[in-house]
Amino acid sequence: MYAADTHCHLDDPAFAPDLAEVIQRAAEAGVRPIVAPAESLPSAKRILEIAAVHPSVLPCVGVHPHKAQSFDESQMPLFESMAARPEVVGIGEIGLDYYYEFSPPDTQMRTLSFFLEMAARLNKPACLHVRDKSGESRAVDDLLGALRPLAGRLRGVVHCFSGGLEDARRILDLGLHLSFTGILTFKNASALRDVFARLPADRILLETDAPYLAPDPHRGHRNEPMFLTRIFTLSAGLLRLAEPDWSDRLRLNQTQVFGRACA
Repeated sequence: MYAADTHCHLDDPAFAPDLAEVIQRAAEAGVRPIVAPAESLPSAKRILEIAAVHPSVLPCVGVHPHKAQSFDESQMPLFESMAARPEVVGIGEIGLDYYYEFSPPDTQMRTLSFFLEMAARLNKPACLHVRDKSGESRAVDDLLGALRPLAGRLRGVVHCFSGGLEDARRILDLGLHLSFTGILTFKNASALRDVFARLPADRILLETDAPYLAPDPHRGHRNEPMFLTRIFTLSAGLLRLAEPDWSDRLRLNQTQVFGRACA
């Protein structure tokens, strides 16, 4: 198997005791490279430090919607400088989260708009987060509204997708990709598996979102990139693809979003 983990929080304190071993285990399992998004300015600095030591780690810079209140205009020049660095493969994790609303929606939108414009200007993909309250679609609606003016200028991926087929199609219609986590393996995720099986294989990425969302049978424990193998095997079966063919397809998809560094 070969596939990239397209979303893993390697700067999380959960990885501090054995980060090098985590990255090595992933490589031995065929999981490489690892795309590492940031959540804030300190997080972005740490991700860049990790990537400087570990060539298989591809950094992204951005501000998570949970941390939108921590972002202000004084940080803009530094983020611009970091984002322009050639080793930075994407802008993220950015987006909207109306489930928790740790930051007010208007603050989230202002922060998102800044980073979307930067991504389009620098021709780097956006790593997007979107989460609604149960039964609502305001966050998805608002995210798509922010993306439409940039259609044709911006590529990207909505990470950790767990929504329905209608939302998936709306996102794909804007030229974006969808990324799936270990949620696919959960016993109560049959609806998501049904959605996944109906999507075009050339618009899908895989991720762990580690240290969160460990796939079965590791659920409840710390997740790490090597567990992508479980998601890979299940997803190949859902798409009725031979694993070598699925690996080749993922390589193309990853490259389309993140460039040659993710090939």
